Amino acid sequence: MTRRARVLSATLVIIILIAIAIVAFRSAGRLIVRNDPLAKSDAIIILGSQRIERTLEAGQLYREGWAPRVVVMRLRDLNRRSTLRAMGIDVPLYFDIQVSILRQMGVPASAIVEVREVVESTEGEARQVAGYARARGYKRIIVVTSTYHTRRASRYFRCLAHDVQTIVRDTRYGGSDPDAWWQWPLDRVDVLGEWVKWPKAILATWRSWR
Repeated sequence: MTRRARVLSATLVIIILIAIAIVAFRSAGRLIVRNDPLAKSDAIIILGSQRIERTLEAGQLYREGWAPRVVVMRLRDLNRRSTLRAMGIDVPLYFDIQVSILRQMGVPASAIVEVREVVESTEGEARQVAGYARARGYKRIIVVTSTYHTRRASRYFRCLAHDVQTIVRDTRYGGSDPDAWWQWPLDRVDVLGEWVKWPKAILATWRSWR
């Protein structure tokens, strides 16, 4: 091969690699989004996070009649209630805010269920919800989470909650743009953070993947 041919070949390879990198970069947001078709379910589960849009989505799904109850995962801030009281500080904790939002959206108190055990990972939530659903005989649940968390959450639930059919739903109120994720600061943080967490998700679920 002549020097000219080698240069042309190297240039072509570089161009192809750049094109692949651009496509991968632009697709990084869309690849981690999953939105399953809705179906009548036994419960709507709000995965733990201090993001109001998840609660809004759950309330709207209840309004639309997709499930008769909304299950709220307990967050660590509830553990600080006694500390706040001891300091004479009275502020609503996030669980109280979630319940207030759901009530204002027309969800009756009898349809709001609190899971009391605190877990701090999606893997832990999948295991916790699997046990909760199994104990109550639920066959299908709707799991509500943030846009870029949907595909990883789906993997955990499909692998660790075999006894219940899981429908994972994005929230329509988050304002995320998976097709232009790099343009928005919060989207950049979410997308990059999700990709960093994917290796752990794969390792934790590869034996159960189906």
